[in-house]
Amino acid sequence: MANGRGADFDSRDFRHLIAWQKAQSLAVKVFDITKQLPSQEKYGIISQMTRCASSIAANLAEGNGSCFPRKTLSFYSIARGSADELRSWLDLCLRLDFINQKVHDELDEATQEVIRLIIALIRKVQNEINHTSPAPRSHKRTLDKQKLSPYSGTKQEGSKVNDDDFEFEVAVLQWIEQSKSERVELMRKEDQLRMMTNDEGRFLPDVPREEGQRRYRGRK
Repeated sequence: MANGRGADFDSRDFRHLIAWQKAQSLAVKVFDITKQLPSQEKYGIISQMTRCASSIAANLAEGNGSCFPRKTLSFYSIARGSADELRSWLDLCLRLDFINQKVHDELDEATQEVIRLIIALIRKVQNEINHTSPAPRSHKRTLDKQKLSPYSGTKQEGSKVNDDDFEFEVAVLQWIEQSKSERVELMRKEDQLRMMTNDEGRFLPDVPREEGQRRYRGRK
């Protein structure tokens, strides 16, 4: 049965992945080791270690079953992150004397082996994406902001920007400046209106604010 990635169903069985096989074996070892950890860590280190150890194989299986390379890449990346997290917990257990150096080194080496296999899978999927996806259109925008300040509308010599891109950039900058000037003008008019009214909202003649206030006080 064909699928979006050009392989039949049987060849995509996650159990055929060496990385999954190694990750599954690693998870079993971690579960065995956590049985020897202090019982008060049941909802602490034990829970965290077993969670991330089982997450490695689970995400490899889910990623392998996806028909979309980018989604597969995402699951493989999560598996890689869970493996790194497991190494961190192993280091903590060693520091707390929950496990000895020999146990730590064995589990850490097994985890690193899984990480190397996951990286190989990630590179494989990334190559699939690079070969199947069209190259994105490149827009090189090397505009000199100082040269654009007058908005002359002409392309500067030596610029690598396409004509359409250049005109768009200039139009956007002109719109920004126009909007800014309109806001300033609106604020100026509002300020003038406030100066022409007193604190009670009564309209005063078009005179300076200080003179208008003196006239208003004189009527009291």
